[in-house]
Amino acid sequence: MGNKRKKLEVKPSDIRMGDVASINYKGELVDKGAEQVYIHYGYDGWNDIGDLPMRKQDDGSFQVQIKAIGTTEIDMCFRDDNNQWDNNDGIDYRIGIDEDY
Repeated sequence: MGNKRKKLEVKPSDIRMGDVASINYKGELVDKGAEQVYIHYGYDGWNDIGDLPMRKQDDGSFQVQIKAIGTTEIDMCFRDDNNQWDNNDGIDYRIGIDEDY
């Protein structure tokens, strides 16, 4: 486990309900040379599931924006155009949503 590079960067870092989260993915699919990556996402334990294509960035990462419509978290994993998946070693990726305004 020598590679401690961040796989996911999220802005803003403190997401509130209704915010648009900018998600930048730099995980294993990028390392494998994916030409296209899709985010598979849902809210609060995989409700309201959706899929979106991500935009490839100059540094090879992939970026997408998602509105935080859940109350506790955005759940996500990623797949490439060859149907290879990155689900964070089986625990998926999660971003907390703050209900407080």
